[in-house]
Amino acid sequence: KVLVKIVISRLKLLRNKRSIRIRQARLDIAQLLGNRQYQSCFKRVEFLFKEQNLLDGYDMVDNFCECILKRLSYIRRHKDRPQDINEGVSSLIYASARCADLPELQCLRSLFAKRYGHEFAYAAVESHPDSCVSQQIIEQLSVRLPAHDLKLKLMKDIAIEFDLQWDSSNIETELGEPSKNSL
Repeated sequence: KVLVKIVISRLKLLRNKRSIRIRQARLDIAQLLGNRQYQSCFKRVEFLFKEQNLLDGYDMVDNFCECILKRLSYIRRHKDRPQDINEGVSSLIYASARCADLPELQCLRSLFAKRYGHEFAYAAVESHPDSCVSQQIIEQLSVRLPAHDLKLKLMKDIAIEFDLQWDSSNIETELGEPSKNSL
């Protein structure tokens, strides 16, 4: 119980830190767009995507921790895992291998592995189909780069947010990667 609460309190700090970084990245991207530095802007957008996904992943970890706290008395009394517990436990184990800034998740992973078996924990870390890891958390904690059109969409959203006149064809010309439909 204490360990889960520590994770929740650390998550609050990490989310605040990420939110500040995201706000700053959006401002930087707006300035780069305004200065027509599209190459730098495009790279900065990749960073912003990673930060935003990690922040969303933190929110999910927080929700799963809250679920585990609510069901802790059941977990202590029973070895079985109803669906809500199974998804939460599996997803926290999965996140423990991908969130280095949450070392307490490693401890939770060890406790869950002792309780439910090391094969169960291994399946969750590797996100095997039968592991019940949330597909959404897999996507949020993924290290894949966003698609070209998603980057352009985010740049357009930032241009609108900061009231910048910007046409995505400018960056497509500079980068030599035209999209099917200009944003």
